[in-house]
Amino acid sequence: MRIALSALGTRGDVQPMLALGLALRDRGHHVRMCAPPDFEDLVIDVGLPFFPVGQDVHQMITETCRDVVRKPLAPLRVMDEIIRFQFDDMRKACEGAEILVGGGVQAAGASIAEWLGIPYLYAGYCPVVLRSRQHPAPLVPKQDLPGWANQLSWWASERFFNVVMKRALNRERARLDLAPIRNVYENVFRSGTMLLATDPILSPPPNDAREGVLPTGYWFYEDPAELEPLDAELSAFIADGPAPVYVGFGSMPAEDPERLTRQVVDAILASGQRALLHRGWAGLGDGQLPDAIRVIGSVSHAKLFPRMAAVVHHGGA
Repeated sequence: MRIALSALGTRGDVQPMLALGLALRDRGHHVRMCAPPDFEDLVIDVGLPFFPVGQDVHQMITETCRDVVRKPLAPLRVMDEIIRFQFDDMRKACEGAEILVGGGVQAAGASIAEWLGIPYLYAGYCPVVLRSRQHPAPLVPKQDLPGWANQLSWWASERFFNVVMKRALNRERARLDLAPIRNVYENVFRSGTMLLATDPILSPPPNDAREGVLPTGYWFYEDPAELEPLDAELSAFIADGPAPVYVGFGSMPAEDPERLTRQVVDAILASGQRALLHRGWAGLGDGQLPDAIRVIGSVSHAKLFPRMAAVVHHGGA
Protein backbone atom coordinates (compact mmCIF):
# COMPACT_ATOMS: atom_id res chain seq x y z
CA MET A 1 0.00 0.00 0.00
CA ARG A 2 1.21 3.54 -0.79
CA ILE A 3 1.05 5.50 2.48
CA ALA A 4 1.69 9.20 2.97
CA LEU A 5 2.62 10.35 6.48
CA SER A 6 2.59 14.06 7.30
CA ALA A 7 3.61 15.42 10.69
CA LEU A 8 3.89 19.18 10.89
CA GLY A 9 5.34 20.96 13.88
CA THR A 10 8.54 20.51 15.84
CA ARG A 11 10.65 17.39 16.31
CA GLY A 12 8.21 16.08 18.92
CA ASP A 13 5.60 15.89 16.18
CA VAL A 14 7.85 14.45 13.48
CA GLN A 15 9.93 11.82 15.29
CA PRO A 16 7.07 9.52 16.38
CA MET A 17 5.71 9.58 12.83
CA LEU A 18 9.11 8.46 11.57
CA ALA A 19 8.83 5.44 13.85
CA LEU A 20 5.43 4.63 12.35
CA GLY A 21 6.84 5.05 8.86
CA LEU A 22 9.73 2.67 9.48
CA ALA A 23 7.41 0.05 10.97
CA LEU A 24 5.10 0.29 7.95
CA ARG A 25 8.02 0.08 5.53
CA ASP A 26 9.33 -3.02 7.28
CA ARG A 27 5.91 -4.60 6.71
CA GLY A 28 6.20 -4.07 2.96
CA HIS A 29 4.37 -0.78 2.46
CA HIS A 30 5.59 2.12 0.32
CA VAL A 31 5.91 5.06 2.72
CA ARG A 32 6.64 8.71 2.05
CA MET A 33 7.26 11.29 4.78
CA CYS A 34 5.88 14.82 4.38
CA ALA A 35 7.36 17.24 6.94
CA PRO A 36 8.74 20.78 7.31
CA PRO A 37 12.05 21.52 5.54
CA ASP A 38 13.87 21.61 8.90
CA PHE A 39 13.60 17.83 9.17
CA GLU A 40 14.87 16.76 5.75
CA ASP A 41 18.13 15.36 7.14
CA LEU A 42 16.34 13.55 9.98
CA VAL A 43 13.98 11.81 7.53
CA ILE A 44 16.62 10.96 4.94
CA ASP A 45 18.99 9.61 7.61
CA VAL A 46 16.46 6.92 8.55
CA GLY A 47 15.91 6.03 4.90
CA LEU A 48 12.41 7.33 4.10
CA PRO A 49 11.53 9.42 1.02
CA PHE A 50 11.11 13.06 2.04
CA PHE A 51 8.61 15.60 0.71
CA PRO A 52 8.90 19.14 2.13
CA VAL A 53 5.65 20.68 3.35
CA GLY A 54 5.23 24.22 4.59
CA GLN A 55 7.81 26.62 5.94
CA ASP A 56 10.93 26.33 8.07
CA VAL A 57 9.37 25.77 11.51
CA HIS A 58 12.29 27.08 13.55
CA GLN A 59 12.35 30.38 11.67
CA MET A 60 8.57 30.71 11.67
CA ILE A 61 8.17 30.10 15.43
CA THR A 62 11.08 32.39 16.31
CA GLU A 63 9.74 35.24 14.19
CA THR A 64 6.18 34.81 15.47
CA CYS A 65 7.29 34.87 19.12
CA ARG A 66 9.37 37.97 18.42
CA ASP A 67 6.51 39.79 16.67
CA VAL A 68 3.57 38.79 18.87
CA VAL A 69 4.09 41.60 21.42
CA ARG A 70 4.44 44.34 18.78
CA LYS A 71 1.91 42.77 16.39
CA PRO A 72 -0.80 40.90 18.32
CA LEU A 73 -2.44 39.73 15.08
CA ALA A 74 0.80 38.16 13.78
CA PRO A 75 -0.28 34.59 14.76
CA LEU A 76 -3.42 34.96 12.63
CA ARG A 77 -1.36 36.02 9.61
CA VAL A 78 1.09 33.19 10.19
CA MET A 79 -1.69 30.59 10.48
CA ASP A 80 -3.17 31.84 7.22
CA GLU A 81 0.21 31.32 5.51
CA ILE A 82 0.71 27.92 7.15
CA ILE A 83 -2.61 26.62 5.83
CA ARG A 84 -2.00 27.98 2.32
CA PHE A 85 1.45 26.37 2.13
CA GLN A 86 0.14 23.09 3.55
CA PHE A 87 -2.58 22.76 0.92
CA ASP A 88 -0.25 23.64 -1.94
CA ASP A 89 2.52 21.26 -0.84
CA MET A 90 0.29 18.40 0.29
CA ARG A 91 -1.53 18.24 -3.04
CA LYS A 92 1.79 17.41 -4.70
CA ALA A 93 3.27 15.28 -1.92
CA CYS A 94 0.25 12.98 -1.62
CA GLU A 95 -0.26 12.32 -5.32
CA GLY A 96 -0.81 8.58 -5.80
CA ALA A 97 -1.16 7.82 -2.07
CA GLU A 98 -3.79 5.29 -0.98
CA ILE A 99 -4.02 6.43 2.63
CA LEU A 100 -2.92 9.54 4.52
CA VAL A 101 -1.92 9.83 8.18
CA GLY A 102 -1.53 13.32 9.65
CA GLY A 103 -0.11 14.52 12.95
CA GLY A 104 0.86 17.65 14.84
CA VAL A 105 -0.57 20.82 13.31
CA GLN A 106 -1.43 19.17 10.01
CA ALA A 107 -4.46 21.28 9.13
CA ALA A 108 -4.77 20.30 5.45
CA GLY A 109 -4.57 16.52 5.81
CA ALA A 110 -8.26 15.69 6.18
CA SER A 111 -9.20 17.99 3.30
CA ILE A 112 -6.50 16.62 0.99
CA ALA A 113 -7.58 13.04 1.76
CA GLU A 114 -11.20 13.99 1.06
CA TRP A 115 -10.15 15.57 -2.26
CA LEU A 116 -8.15 12.46 -3.22
CA GLY A 117 -10.92 10.13 -2.06
CA ILE A 118 -8.65 8.18 0.30
CA PRO A 119 -8.92 7.29 4.02
CA TYR A 120 -7.52 9.73 6.59
CA LEU A 121 -6.24 9.03 10.09
CA TYR A 122 -4.93 11.51 12.64
CA ALA A 123 -2.08 10.55 14.99
CA GLY A 124 -2.40 12.00 18.49
CA TYR A 125 0.55 11.83 20.89
CA CYS A 126 -1.34 12.65 24.09
CA PRO A 127 -4.93 12.11 25.31
CA VAL A 128 -5.42 15.84 25.83
CA VAL A 129 -6.31 16.14 22.13
CA LEU A 130 -9.55 14.26 22.89
CA ARG A 131 -12.57 16.26 24.03
CA SER A 132 -13.46 15.14 27.55
CA ARG A 133 -14.99 16.20 30.87
CA GLN A 134 -11.93 14.67 32.53
CA HIS A 135 -9.37 17.21 31.32
CA PRO A 136 -9.34 20.73 29.90
CA ALA A 137 -8.61 21.63 26.29
CA PRO A 138 -4.97 22.04 25.22
CA LEU A 139 -3.20 25.24 26.31
CA VAL A 140 -5.33 25.60 29.46
CA PRO A 141 -2.68 25.92 32.21
CA LYS A 142 -4.80 24.71 35.15
CA GLN A 143 -5.40 20.95 35.05
CA ASP A 144 -7.50 20.25 38.18
CA LEU A 145 -10.74 21.81 36.96
CA PRO A 146 -14.21 20.37 37.64
CA GLY A 147 -15.95 18.59 34.79
CA TRP A 148 -18.20 21.50 33.88
CA ALA A 149 -15.18 23.83 33.61
CA ASN A 150 -13.36 21.33 31.39
CA GLN A 151 -16.39 21.22 29.10
CA LEU A 152 -16.45 25.01 29.01
CA SER A 153 -12.76 25.09 28.08
CA TRP A 154 -13.45 22.77 25.14
CA TRP A 155 -16.35 24.94 24.02
CA ALA A 156 -14.08 28.01 24.09
CA SER A 157 -11.17 26.17 22.46
CA GLU A 158 -13.23 25.00 19.50
CA ARG A 159 -14.45 28.53 18.90
CA PHE A 160 -10.87 29.78 19.11
CA PHE A 161 -9.84 27.24 16.45
CA ASN A 162 -12.69 28.47 14.27
CA VAL A 163 -11.62 32.10 14.63
CA VAL A 164 -7.97 31.36 13.85
CA MET A 165 -8.28 28.73 11.11
CA LYS A 166 -11.76 28.33 9.61
CA ARG A 167 -11.64 31.15 7.10
CA ALA A 168 -8.31 30.00 5.64
CA LEU A 169 -9.35 26.33 5.65
CA ASN A 170 -12.58 27.02 3.82
CA ARG A 171 -10.80 29.27 1.31
CA GLU A 172 -8.41 26.42 0.44
CA ARG A 173 -11.20 23.83 0.42
CA ALA A 174 -13.12 25.98 -2.05
CA ARG A 175 -10.10 25.85 -4.38
CA LEU A 176 -10.51 22.05 -4.34
CA ASP A 177 -14.28 22.28 -4.86
CA LEU A 178 -14.91 20.92 -1.36
CA ALA A 179 -17.80 22.03 0.82
CA PRO A 180 -17.01 24.44 3.69
CA ILE A 181 -16.55 23.05 7.19
CA ARG A 182 -18.30 24.30 10.31
CA ASN A 183 -15.98 23.00 13.05
CA VAL A 184 -12.18 23.12 12.68
CA TYR A 185 -11.49 20.75 15.59
CA GLU A 186 -13.76 18.06 14.14
CA ASN A 187 -12.23 18.39 10.69
CA VAL A 188 -8.56 18.53 11.67
CA PHE A 189 -8.46 16.09 14.60
CA ARG A 190 -11.49 13.83 14.33
CA SER A 191 -11.83 13.11 10.60
CA GLY A 192 -11.57 9.32 10.50
CA THR A 193 -9.92 7.15 13.13
CA MET A 194 -7.51 8.72 15.62
CA LEU A 195 -4.36 6.71 16.33
CA LEU A 196 -3.55 7.51 19.96
CA ALA A 197 0.18 6.86 20.30
CA THR A 198 0.39 6.99 24.09
CA ASP A 199 1.14 4.51 26.85
CA PRO A 200 -2.10 2.78 27.90
CA ILE A 201 -1.06 2.84 31.57
CA LEU A 202 0.68 6.22 31.90
CA SER A 203 -1.73 8.14 29.68
CA PRO A 204 -4.84 6.15 28.75
CA PRO A 205 -7.64 7.75 26.73
CA PRO A 206 -10.40 9.29 28.84
CA ASN A 207 -13.31 6.91 29.38
CA ASP A 208 -15.77 9.42 27.98
CA ALA A 209 -13.95 9.76 24.64
CA ARG A 210 -16.25 8.96 21.77
CA GLU A 211 -15.67 6.06 19.38
CA GLY A 212 -13.05 6.20 16.67
CA VAL A 213 -9.94 6.20 18.88
CA LEU A 214 -7.37 3.41 18.48
CA PRO A 215 -4.76 3.31 21.31
CA THR A 216 -1.48 1.95 19.93
CA GLY A 217 1.19 2.60 22.56
CA TYR A 218 4.19 4.86 21.97
CA TRP A 219 6.05 4.80 18.65
CA PHE A 220 9.81 4.40 18.95
CA TYR A 221 12.54 3.53 16.49
CA GLU A 222 16.22 2.80 16.79
CA ASP A 223 17.95 6.04 15.87
CA PRO A 224 21.35 5.27 14.28
CA ALA A 225 22.80 8.22 16.24
CA GLU A 226 21.91 6.46 19.50
CA LEU A 227 24.23 3.59 18.62
CA GLU A 228 27.18 5.97 18.75
CA PRO A 229 28.89 6.68 22.10
CA LEU A 230 28.65 10.12 23.64
CA ASP A 231 31.24 12.66 22.60
CA ALA A 232 34.49 12.00 24.49
CA GLU A 233 34.73 15.56 25.85
CA LEU A 234 31.12 15.46 27.07
CA SER A 235 31.64 12.05 28.63
CA ALA A 236 34.73 13.30 30.44
CA PHE A 237 32.82 16.30 31.85
CA ILE A 238 30.06 14.04 33.17
CA ALA A 239 32.59 11.72 34.82
CA ASP A 240 34.59 14.57 36.37
CA GLY A 241 32.38 15.02 39.43
CA PRO A 242 28.85 14.37 40.72
CA ALA A 243 26.25 13.56 38.09
CA PRO A 244 25.04 16.81 36.52
CA VAL A 245 21.50 18.06 35.98
CA TYR A 246 20.25 18.36 32.40
CA VAL A 247 18.24 21.47 31.49
CA GLY A 248 16.75 21.86 28.02
CA PHE A 249 13.65 23.23 26.35
CA GLY A 250 13.98 21.49 23.00
CA SER A 251 12.09 23.24 20.20
CA MET A 252 10.63 25.97 22.45
CA PRO A 253 12.06 29.41 21.56
CA ALA A 254 12.76 32.06 24.19
CA GLU A 255 11.78 35.70 23.87
CA ASP A 256 14.89 36.68 25.87
CA PRO A 257 17.54 33.89 25.74
CA GLU A 258 20.05 35.81 27.88
CA ARG A 259 17.53 36.40 30.66
CA LEU A 260 16.38 32.78 30.59
CA THR A 261 20.00 31.58 30.71
CA ARG A 262 20.68 33.78 33.76
CA GLN A 263 17.63 32.41 35.54
CA VAL A 264 18.63 28.81 34.85
CA VAL A 265 22.27 29.39 35.81
CA ASP A 266 21.30 31.18 39.04
CA ALA A 267 19.02 28.28 40.00
CA ILE A 268 21.76 25.73 39.29
CA LEU A 269 24.35 27.62 41.33
CA ALA A 270 21.91 28.15 44.21
CA SER A 271 21.30 24.39 44.35
CA GLY A 272 25.01 23.56 44.24
CA GLN A 273 24.68 21.34 41.16
CA ARG A 274 26.71 20.75 38.05
CA ALA A 275 24.69 21.02 34.85
CA LEU A 276 24.40 20.54 31.13
CA LEU A 277 22.41 23.21 29.26
CA HIS A 278 20.97 22.16 25.93
CA ARG A 279 21.17 25.19 23.66
CA GLY A 280 18.07 24.22 21.63
CA TRP A 281 15.77 26.72 19.97
CA ALA A 282 15.72 28.76 23.20
CA GLY A 283 19.38 29.66 22.59
CA LEU A 284 20.53 28.84 26.12
CA GLY A 285 24.13 29.28 27.15
CA ASP A 286 25.45 32.46 25.52
CA GLY A 287 27.97 34.38 27.56
CA GLN A 288 30.46 33.38 30.25
CA LEU A 289 29.41 30.34 32.27
CA PRO A 290 30.84 28.77 35.45
CA ASP A 291 33.09 25.73 35.03
CA ALA A 292 30.38 23.54 36.56
CA ILE A 293 28.01 24.26 33.65
CA ARG A 294 28.52 23.07 30.09
CA VAL A 295 26.47 23.92 26.97
CA ILE A 296 25.63 21.09 24.57
CA GLY A 297 23.90 20.72 21.23
CA SER A 298 21.84 17.82 19.94
CA VAL A 299 22.68 14.59 21.75
CA SER A 300 21.08 11.19 22.26
CA HIS A 301 18.71 11.42 25.23
CA ALA A 302 18.78 7.63 25.54
CA LYS A 303 22.54 7.75 26.11
CA LEU A 304 22.64 10.95 28.16
CA PHE A 305 19.72 10.86 30.58
CA PRO A 306 20.72 7.69 32.50
CA ARG A 307 23.90 9.51 33.53
CA MET A 308 22.11 12.60 34.85
CA ALA A 309 21.17 13.38 38.48
CA ALA A 310 17.92 14.93 37.21
CA VAL A 311 16.37 16.07 33.94
CA VAL A 312 14.51 19.35 33.43
CA HIS A 313 12.84 18.92 30.05
CA HIS A 314 9.98 20.53 28.13
CA GLY A 315 8.30 17.21 27.35
CA GLY A 316 8.91 16.83 23.60
CA ALA A 317 10.26 13.82 21.70
